[in-house]
Amino acid sequence: MTNNQIRKLSQSLILVRLLSGSSILLDYSLRWLFWYSLWLKELVKFSNPDPPPYTYEALKKPDHIRILLLHPTFGFRPISCNLVQGPHMRRLNYEAISYTWGGMEATRQIMVDGCTMKVTESVYEILTTYCSLLVPKLLWIDAVCIDQQNVEEKSLQVPLMQKIYREALFTTVFLGRAPTTACAVFDLFNEFEILKSGALRHSVQTIYELYETLQPTKSKPKQWDALLRLLQHPWFGRVWVVQEVALSQRVFVKYGDETIDWDVLASGLARL
Repeated sequence: MTNNQIRKLSQSLILVRLLSGSSILLDYSLRWLFWYSLWLKELVKFSNPDPPPYTYEALKKPDHIRILLLHPTFGFRPISCNLVQGPHMRRLNYEAISYTWGGMEATRQIMVDGCTMKVTESVYEILTTYCSLLVPKLLWIDAVCIDQQNVEEKSLQVPLMQKIYREALFTTVFLGRAPTTACAVFDLFNEFEILKSGALRHSVQTIYELYETLQPTKSKPKQWDALLRLLQHPWFGRVWVVQEVALSQRVFVKYGDETIDWDVLASGLARL
């Protein structure tokens, strides 16, 4: 899809928003319309019955980046996507993914622009988690959106990381599959948030002391064990996480099937 086509789609959506007024529902509807428009234009690339291995198209300019357009599955399609490139990808309302690479061996196969590509288990897990039955999605995942075999490209893309995270609609910290305690640990942080906004305001106790006083004894071990397991996740040991979180407009943490606002999690940790 050309930059001119992207620009025209963006202008059309902006015009509809101005004419219709602003609302959360309208914003979501326009975003999905935009994603579907991109997806329908890219489907023609998947007509080859014997797809070859994927070869990256060179970035046209040093400030260009690629965004992954993840296709709906419709219940039977394999993991399929397109890579869309350009300089002003903020218009596409993409979601940046912050994660740990894990094993470096690419053993899983996906379809990219009608060709086959091998990806690591961690990337495959992200894509299978985000795949929707009906809704296409726009993601930035470094292992796919940057040609990892091209040293020159990598040297140009690393300085653009600030722009990539800053211009994303939001960033999701993807912690992968979670134990059954994932719900317990996020409940803990949400309870901290309630205490912070209510009872803690008029108390001389720390949030930890107040929580220990109010929470039933039998549930404490489970939640503290869940918290310890969360903090032992390799993501919290990555050097780049400070930049990725600090630059993003908004950050969410996805742990298994559970999602929490980064501000709630960070606020709870700061008060322990």
